[in-house]
Amino acid sequence: LGLLALAVPEAHGGIEVDAVSQAIALEELGRACGSTALSLAAHNGLGCAPITRWGTVEQQAQWFPALTSGETLGALALTEPSAGSDLLGVQTSARRQGDSWVINGAKAWITNAGIAPVITVLLRTGNGGGSHDFSMILVDTKAEGLTVGSPEKKMGLRGSPTHMLSFENVRVPLEN
Repeated sequence: LGLLALAVPEAHGGIEVDAVSQAIALEELGRACGSTALSLAAHNGLGCAPITRWGTVEQQAQWFPALTSGETLGALALTEPSAGSDLLGVQTSARRQGDSWVINGAKAWITNAGIAPVITVLLRTGNGGGSHDFSMILVDTKAEGLTVGSPEKKMGLRGSPTHMLSFENVRVPLEN
């Protein structure tokens, strides 16, 4: 039905619908199952959207086949244990070392993290402390040093998996 590729360009297997059409589709899913709607909303809006909007042609070709096929779901890691969704409080950082970024820190309450092949991670790459110090880096969930915690125990929406992430010297290529 294309529900896993609502805003993804048709050239990459998506159906490329507008925001109102996406909202209607997710609202209708939510009528039947809030957990499913939440997972698909996170997948489309947080997992696929950054790759659609800012990803390179190579990144799109690498990740969209799995993300649009129904094989997996995508994720975005923004929130942190000590900062919540306060962007200026983000402490997870990446430092350039040779031809790689080395990531250290933690993320919390990340929807779909345990089933995603790639996670778009918001982190600090600068030292100034302002909003221009942020970057989004694609992290393969098989990367050494990345730990995806057990699913969080929640009161509701338990069918939508949420996880903690820990980054300990996770090395990713600069092109990510």
